[in-house]
Amino acid sequence: MIPASKQCRICKQTKPHQCFKCVRLSPDGRSHVCKVCIQAIPRLDKSAILAGRQEYVAPAPPIKLPSVYPTYKEWCASRIPTKGKRTNRMQNAGTFPQKEWQSLCRVHGQRCVKCGSVGRLTVDHVLPLSQGGTNDIHNLQPLCRSCNSLKGIQHIDYRQANK
Repeated sequence: MIPASKQCRICKQTKPHQCFKCVRLSPDGRSHVCKVCIQAIPRLDKSAILAGRQEYVAPAPPIKLPSVYPTYKEWCASRIPTKGKRTNRMQNAGTFPQKEWQSLCRVHGQRCVKCGSVGRLTVDHVLPLSQGGTNDIHNLQPLCRSCNSLKGIQHIDYRQANK
């Protein structure tokens, strides 16, 4: 049975239960503080919180673009993502532009040099970086993902087998 009245914890006045907010977790289904006291509690100003947040989320400093490329986007598009940290750690020199990789794929007919499947090709190092191979275009062969995974870190040149 719900009591007809309840005492507010802030103002200590006994008021009818309609003066209290409905709360599911409370045993009697009503808040412990009356609606009048809830409205009297000072609230935080959201604009002040957002302004404080903007101080910490400062805009990133402008990126210095290489002088050869007009935009950073074009510079990124000209590079193939490689494991740069791994290449540097292995002290393996060499890079390859995306145009060179695409021309290498065209030479091999946009096919995997091992199985001949047409699809997305992955960069495979003939002599793996872990064994002292370079990240140069002359050490690369286009393989599909499954053939590249099967090859692992073995030193196998499938380009020679296709000639």
